[in-house]
Amino acid sequence: MLSRPNNDFTWSSWDDAPAALRQVDGLIARIESGDMPKQSDVNLLFLPTGPIQEVAENSGWGEQFLTLAKRFDRAVAWAYGGSEHKALSDPTFGAADYWIQLTGGRMRWLATVFAVASIGLFLDVLVEGDKAEFYFPIHVRGRAALWTTGFASVIWIVLAIVNWRNWLRRKNAS
Repeated sequence: MLSRPNNDFTWSSWDDAPAALRQVDGLIARIESGDMPKQSDVNLLFLPTGPIQEVAENSGWGEQFLTLAKRFDRAVAWAYGGSEHKALSDPTFGAADYWIQLTGGRMRWLATVFAVASIGLFLDVLVEGDKAEFYFPIHVRGRAALWTTGFASVIWIVLAIVNWRNWLRRKNAS
């Protein structure tokens, strides 16, 4: 689309089509070689009033740009694990986005806090033995309380470990 004849590059950061293609082709070459550029360098191209949108709007293919931008957003989310900054209030926030958050997004701190808290609760229940009981969300006591808190502890510990590992991987990749 950037190489179309009669494209207007006036408001973009590029002087002409060859300059635009050099930048885009350079990013593609890096990705194909396994050297992922910073996500911000890639996102910059598709930002509102970014260089590609400026060319598209000034050249009459703004609607096609919107379709392309949606495909780009999906590709970036896949390549960079990209729901990290997607708000829970976003109407497009779905189960896949929640999973990304839970296994390497902003919920890494929540998983860590719950892991520590559940370990503390498990140890308390272990010390209390058969006298241990709690009422949330259901009434549980004795060995059932021990199993419930132990199982919850394992889940939160695994989530915290997976979460931090994935977050560090993405951080080191960008």
